Amino acid sequence: MTEKLKYYSSSFFFLFLSSVINILFLMISKIIIARFSNLEIYGFISVVISEGQTLSVFLAIGLFSIIRIELPRNNNFEKFSRIVSSILYFLIFSTLSFITSLILFNINSKATFAYSFFLCSIINFYTLAIMIFSGLKKFHYVFGISLIQNLFFFFLIFISRNNLNVLNIVNYLFLSYLLSYILPIFIGFFFIYKNGKFDIKQNLLNFNFRIEKAFIFNKQRLYLYGTRISVVLQSYLLLKVPQFLGYTIQSAYLSISHGVPALLLIIPNIVDSLISPLISKQFSLNKKTRINQIIKEGFMIIYLLLGMGLIILSFHGDFIIIILYNEKYLESAGIIFYIFLIGIIMESLTIPLKAIFINSNQEKIFAAGRYILLISFLLSLSILLLILNEILLAVSMSFIIGFIMELIVFIYYIKKKTQKILLNLKNILKWLIIVISSIFLGMFSSLIFNFPQTIKFIILCCNLLIFILFLWLTDLVSINEIFKNIKSLLFEKFRIKS
Repeated sequence: MTEKLKYYSSSFFFLFLSSVINILFLMISKIIIARFSNLEIYGFISVVISEGQTLSVFLAIGLFSIIRIELPRNNNFEKFSRIVSSILYFLIFSTLSFITSLILFNINSKATFAYSFFLCSIINFYTLAIMIFSGLKKFHYVFGISLIQNLFFFFLIFISRNNLNVLNIVNYLFLSYLLSYILPIFIGFFFIYKNGKFDIKQNLLNFNFRIEKAFIFNKQRLYLYGTRISVVLQSYLLLKVPQFLGYTIQSAYLSISHGVPALLLIIPNIVDSLISPLISKQFSLNKKTRINQIIKEGFMIIYLLLGMGLIILSFHGDFIIIILYNEKYLESAGIIFYIFLIGIIMESLTIPLKAIFINSNQEKIFAAGRYILLISFLLSLSILLLILNEILLAVSMSFIIGFIMELIVFIYYIKKKTQKILLNLKNILKWLIIVISSIFLGMFSSLIFNFPQTIKFIILCCNLLIFILFLWLTDLVSINEIFKNIKSLLFEKFRIKS
């Protein structure tokens, strides 16, 4: 358990920084693409990127997760064997992906799969490098890989912004992934050689390593695969379904309608990073009372910061989209935008609950929730597509339904199956009422009454004041103690690290 705590603690800074940089530069790059190309190109590229990442997870069959979990447990010889075997595994499948992309491109150069298989052939190695260095606990390399990839892609997009087309953008992505993993892979071999005094050359010549490691498909690997694929498949279908049905432009609107509210997920993800190692430690000490306090502190941060972010977006989402993207994407700020805001609420509430399961040896419950999420999304999407004529409405409503079902599963198991872990459902319900009411007020101000930005800003300020007073009067958040709680979590986290 000490190793697990050390893993989470030492990873916090660089993994958090890596996530922020990924979000920031990818968003800026996509904004440039959106502003300097057209709706069809932006929608097409959004699908291709999501499709390439999904194909990579499909082909890995759980190997990425296995590498990250097993490398810290392996001795130097086993580390070397696992890395070499994994490289060989992805060399085979990436070659097949590349050949497939050439075949598909010759058949139909306008098909998304022709480009996504091409991207998949390089994303495999990029993700492999990330997982290897995570497993070796070299988190500054994880940060470096993300920085190189995103900066280089941003640089290429920026200098060629007046000449953007699908082929150029995909090639820029390919080159950025290629550059970001070649150097770190060689550094990884050097690290094992230097620290383990392992004769790489001799073992390569003698073929003295277990080449089959990456080709073993046991229950653990398949279990991890199922959990991971359920997440990426839902994200992929979110954009692919409209494009598959011939609504490529709608995919562009959908990407922005979901992408802008999804930026708020950084708040619950930060909370997850803060509370996960603390829950893990207290679980090992069997201190359930402290776990309940940690969960309460985490939810207090979410209640205040996420709530404020949601309210601001509900009033000025249209203004933000115009500033970032362009007026031609203003349709993204319609009713679909507000549906996704509510969906982000549901997704955010599942994140701290996920931390409870993962850090208390109850991963199967987390997996059950993920499977329910995917099944609910697919079933509701199928039904709504038959009932509704609006493709975007069907997809966004299915998004909410999926996360509501996952949230119900998580709450059920915590209340019925997880002993002594307390979850205040009344507080969650109070927060949902005030936040969703505020979102509806913002929606009416923007879509129904079409108030000017100045009037909406005044209403927003009043709404935020009422929201903060509500949190204070209902004891959802102690405004005087919220910053003390943040400092307490940070202090305890860095105390664990030391």
